[in-house]
Amino acid sequence: MASAGGKCPARILTWIDGNSSNGAASAVAVAASAAANLVSVTALGATTAASYAFSGLVDWRLAGLFMLGGAIGGLLGIALGQKLSTHKRALSLSFSGIVIAVGIYVVVTSLR
Repeated sequence: MASAGGKCPARILTWIDGNSSNGAASAVAVAASAAANLVSVTALGATTAASYAFSGLVDWRLAGLFMLGGAIGGLLGIALGQKLSTHKRALSLSFSGIVIAVGIYVVVTSLR
């Protein structure tokens, strides 16, 4: 849960900064923000996975299925990203809509 909370604000700020008026400077900030986010998530995930693995708490068959799904999804995402890269404005608006929809869902479900 901690890593999910860390990702959303970084992505929202990246999207806002990526749409600022100073093009080159914001591109560097976006790249730096994305890289920092990936490093922190990878470090946290790796240490947590190692802790569970050394404790014998890993179902390796299930873990393998998740890794296979992640690899296939990553390859499909790369191919789709290359095809959709010419529609950056539409992708930004779509992503913003998804973030807002998830936020509304979280608020509504927490009020129940």
